[in-house]
Amino acid sequence: MPSYNSELFYQDWRYAVGKEFTTKDGQPFPYAANGHLHWGDELKKIEFGSAGSAEPRDACVSGDGQSLAVALQQDIHIIDTNTWATVCILRGHEEEVEGFAFAPNDSNILVSTSQRDIGQGDNHTEPVIIVWDIKEYQKRHVAIQSQASLDEVVAEVAQTAASKIVEKGVRDNEDLRGKLERAIKPGVTKVVASELAKDAELIRGRIKTTAGSQVFSASGKKFVYVPGGRLRTNDVDVWDINIVSTSDFQSDRIVLHGHTDLITWTGWNHDESLFASVSWDETIRVWDANTGDQRFCFKTTRQNWTGRFSPDSKYFVATCGTGATHIYNMSDGSTVWVYEREGTRGWRRALDWHPNSKWLAVGGEYLAPVYLLDVEKKEVLQQRTLSPEKTHSQGSQDTETVRSMLGGFLGVRQVRFIDNGNKLAVWTTGDDSLEVYDLAREVKWRFARGGTDDDIDNTKRRDGKGQLKATYGSKMVIWEDKERRHPIFASVDCDGIRIWSLALTGP
Repeated sequence: MPSYNSELFYQDWRYAVGKEFTTKDGQPFPYAANGHLHWGDELKKIEFGSAGSAEPRDACVSGDGQSLAVALQQDIHIIDTNTWATVCILRGHEEEVEGFAFAPNDSNILVSTSQRDIGQGDNHTEPVIIVWDIKEYQKRHVAIQSQASLDEVVAEVAQTAASKIVEKGVRDNEDLRGKLERAIKPGVTKVVASELAKDAELIRGRIKTTAGSQVFSASGKKFVYVPGGRLRTNDVDVWDINIVSTSDFQSDRIVLHGHTDLITWTGWNHDESLFASVSWDETIRVWDANTGDQRFCFKTTRQNWTGRFSPDSKYFVATCGTGATHIYNMSDGSTVWVYEREGTRGWRRALDWHPNSKWLAVGGEYLAPVYLLDVEKKEVLQQRTLSPEKTHSQGSQDTETVRSMLGGFLGVRQVRFIDNGNKLAVWTTGDDSLEVYDLAREVKWRFARGGTDDDIDNTKRRDGKGQLKATYGSKMVIWEDKERRHPIFASVDCDGIRIWSLALTGP
């Protein structure tokens, strides 16, 4: 098998659909008026400095939609969504931020975690959760609210060090100060972060925010985390779960025992009476959220990935390592339906329930399938799958060989119903683009990563040799703009945050 990697994929990939959502007349959903846009067509682009060192890694939005938090390595930028200005930079983590979330009922409170669950090495610090009081942080640390202010400190330290070194006989040169700045900056940044974190609430442990996992209950009264230091994954270890009150992030503690491997998803049902956890240990557990007693333990095959309670709490859905989607009845724990994977490859790591609690959106790996399921009828209502047919090989390998290898680079990682269930938003990795399907009007929108679609002019997005100028994105963030009465989408891309709106396109 010829070698191939993600760098080559990003240059080669061209968007094409193999199977599409269809109208009542059996035709593929057409684009809405002005509904096919690319990088450069966005409502707003938020940039964070020079490329590479200032790449956004993650983002989340406050419950009121007024604040957008963006992670850049160890720092978190808080952005006002009315002005798009950075109002605060939270510094406290010594390692890259791995997950964060606003309290749903208080946009002033943000929790964040650092230290990876996977690929831990001896040089990593122990996992830590910081509970940020944003207004208090701003008040105390107003003098160090920008990267420029920290860079100024580093420059001053480097200048002093350069002078002392020259006094000791080291030959002065034009790049001496620059070399010292580059050497000193990581240490200064780490010490500053450590000192600033002392003013915040610190919890030894980690939170899980991937795959749509909840760390706060819907009311904002409860908070969940995995306590302790580094734990083994793909092995057996004690993966307990702590649920505490958000009044002080310590009281009313409930400890859930049972999991023995990485916990990939946690969340509550609508009235917060039930809590569920999904794990690589081949179990899915449903607990009494008030007592911590285990209600159900569902055994599966291989690693489990994500889960969701239906809005009416009648069902719980989870996906396992075979690619199957399991739907359970919460009244008695019986299995309602197991929707098996189509084909031989691909996990399913994205789920969302329609508000009617009957329809379920599922996103899969390998050619990025999206399924709209009717759980009660046990049937597939709609399906979308991508195709490699338009891909062009930019390297030495022939195009047909490249096309045969592309499927594994494409996967749906986020699906979400919006507009009271009338629309379904989809984020596809590899393609790294956002698509929205209007289920009522049977049209779609596409906000595409630059250079992926051949039916749009790509001269600004690729150079003369066909190489991309900017390559990838990582996720979507969605919130309802209550004043403008339409959803706002943020795509987290390698060169900044792009803001999109359906209001800028036609019906």
